[in-house]
Amino acid sequence: MVLARIDAMLLVALLLIFDVFPNGFDEGGRARRGLWFCMGLWPVAVYVLLNEWFFHTLLPVSGMAKQLRHHLAPSLSALRSLPILFGIRSSYFWGPACWLRCWRWLCSGWNACDAARQARRHLGGSTLPVCLHSHHRLLERLGVWPWYLYAWPATGAVAGAIVFSGRRARAQASVSWSGLACFAASVCYLIFMTVVIVRYSSPRNNDMYLTALDVRQFAENHPGIYAMGDRAGAVGYLADVPVIQLEGLMMDKQYLDNIRAQRDVQDVLKQYEVRYYIFTSMRAGPDADGCYSAREPAQAGPDSPVMRAHICKTPVAVFQHGGYVNDVFDMQ
Repeated sequence: MVLARIDAMLLVALLLIFDVFPNGFDEGGRARRGLWFCMGLWPVAVYVLLNEWFFHTLLPVSGMAKQLRHHLAPSLSALRSLPILFGIRSSYFWGPACWLRCWRWLCSGWNACDAARQARRHLGGSTLPVCLHSHHRLLERLGVWPWYLYAWPATGAVAGAIVFSGRRARAQASVSWSGLACFAASVCYLIFMTVVIVRYSSPRNNDMYLTALDVRQFAENHPGIYAMGDRAGAVGYLADVPVIQLEGLMMDKQYLDNIRAQRDVQDVLKQYEVRYYIFTSMRAGPDADGCYSAREPAQAGPDSPVMRAHICKTPVAVFQHGGYVNDVFDMQ
């Protein structure tokens, strides 16, 4: 879990605080439980050592790139991005999860018979989403994206299981109608989400995939080093050309110094011998002066360093899918 998402270490720390240490019978018991618990983290220790050995950094470069900010105050721009999630298809998962989590909090307050150990364990798990979002808002420069909310479905499922299993145990009748209603609602929700995911996972509905196909076809007759910022992942995967990822998520520590120094984008492209620069924007055509104003990383907030450029060239190709336009410039 931790190796899949490094910020899941927060859950490990919460379980250590709320579950492992409090359940020791004495100081020696707590120390032994904590020691055995930490010994189970040896794969994480190996991962950190390998990172330092091969890449000279303890954290992944992608994490460092996301945390490029001028200060550590909470990001208001990130908080303002929350309403956008209600219009994103994958956010349908976290709405019911939030309600289940709140329901469980209320049930914990009403039910004084909860075992102390279960209550502590639940407290540790339920605190995870709050800790994760606080961490993201203090350190990261990006807005709130759906994949940052993975803790809500996970803890929401656990909360729902605890709530309805407790109701079933207290029910006098052999059949818990509330449990059956919850099961039926879960099945309907699962069917609905399956249809939504299958419907919108089709390639013809994926703008980034369609753009990557266009770039791959263009690159077949235009070899060279390419550079792209936002939405460059699919291009780097599908196009058979080297791609400089201007957001820095797939680069190295040395590249991040360019963003910190807020260098001119064109100077950075020359440094990496880029032939074609793919500029991503949400409107077609140049500015009023006939030039294009580049900003990389495009998703950086107002309190993060960015690289800028004023490109007065005519694009050699233009690809548009959905609300995004990609202008391809020949930098040589």
